[in-house]
Amino acid sequence: MRTSIKIMAMMLSMIAVAFGTTSCGEEDNDPLDVKSVNAEYSLELSQLWFDFYDIDVTYYDQAGKENTVRVTEKWSYGFSVKPKDAPRNYKFTVVATPKKVHPEINGSQYVLSENIVGEFYGIRYDGSTYKELWSDLSPYTVTEVDVLTFSSAQFKDYLDGGSRKLMDFTKTFDGKY
Repeated sequence: MRTSIKIMAMMLSMIAVAFGTTSCGEEDNDPLDVKSVNAEYSLELSQLWFDFYDIDVTYYDQAGKENTVRVTEKWSYGFSVKPKDAPRNYKFTVVATPKKVHPEINGSQYVLSENIVGEFYGIRYDGSTYKELWSDLSPYTVTEVDVLTFSSAQFKDYLDGGSRKLMDFTKTFDGKY
């Protein structure tokens, strides 16, 4: 009888140890759960934009802090955070303001090209993109791609038109998915 009690006590101890050492880390997450919230912003403009305009980019970073930078070449910024650490608001704006001092306008043709993209999306533990449309975490992309061609007179009028908002990307994420 004592041997049976000892065996049962040993078995209960082994079961307790087995449950006690079971992992509760990320590897136990459901593959369909959201692993990260991501934002990516990019800006590619023809040199003519930078020659005639000051280009200011305003964006919210991974901490939700607003930043404004003046860019003079191709630019990009992105981040990936755990859903619990994700900011609630996302912003990416690009404003072109005519320079007070710029090259003389005397060419026969002026071409302004732009490729600006703002993206917001979630990634699941299985690597796929979270795509539920009813959720604030559903993918959201704004793309501005354009090529504008002007004569000298048209370009001067365009430049005299003042500041231009080239991108206005805003997104709110309620933290739910």
